[in-house]
Amino acid sequence: MAAIELGPLVLSTPRFAAILGAVAFLVAAQIRGRRDDSLTDWAWTSLILFIVGARLGFVIENLGVYLQEPLTILFVWQGGFSPWWGFAVAAVYTVLWPASRRAAISQKLSVAAVGGAVWGGSLLLLTPAATADVSLPDTRIFTMASQETQLAQIAGGQPIVVNLWAPWCPPCQRETPMMLDVAGSEDSVTFALVDQGSAVSEVVEFLEERGLQLEDVYLDPRTAVADELRSIGLPTTLFFGSQGELQHTHVGEISRAELLRHVRSLSQPQPR
Repeated sequence: MAAIELGPLVLSTPRFAAILGAVAFLVAAQIRGRRDDSLTDWAWTSLILFIVGARLGFVIENLGVYLQEPLTILFVWQGGFSPWWGFAVAAVYTVLWPASRRAAISQKLSVAAVGGAVWGGSLLLLTPAATADVSLPDTRIFTMASQETQLAQIAGGQPIVVNLWAPWCPPCQRETPMMLDVAGSEDSVTFALVDQGSAVSEVVEFLEERGLQLEDVYLDPRTAVADELRSIGLPTTLFFGSQGELQHTHVGEISRAELLRHVRSLSQPQPR
């Protein structure tokens, strides 16, 4: 599964697994350090530094993109974290900060192992093993001129980014202008922003109010694409290779940097 549904809340599988790992890490620290608050204090500080370090690392890796839109550095709900940067920052704190050395290193390692095992184990259990078996659905969709088409026809043998969205969805409202901007600048990857179930007038009104192009926007009045791909939330962005094989799914609002990272991956030759 690509996402976990918790009532009205939809979380991507990687994000849900990371949350489980963080909770397990803190609980393990609380249990191991019940006679010494220093272990719990270390765990909370290390977790915060890990998150901050992972985010800053991703920003540094994609600095050119973030310099164009500095405010989006704060939009952490869009995703964009580099875990190895986070591990490095937390490790430096653990080794160099005097207060963090009060707890035994063996305790810290055992707590970190619990968090890492829960994180990695959850990710393995919840991530589909056969992602490569998922391919572009051959469902009928329509252009804004009401002409029938299919995603494979739109892709034309190129990799394709399929974005499932709707004008009533607040994250989609923020994401769609950026998505269409990137779509207009990419030649090697095709984009298809497939509206799910909205009236044509609603889609046209949304696009015209924001001065957005109709090109790359399609209509799926029966939400058949979302049903075929088992999508449970909007927006969802799916990245398909040139053979129509699914390579990555991003559930929720996506940042420009994260989008471009996966577009670059699509553009690279895939190992056989």
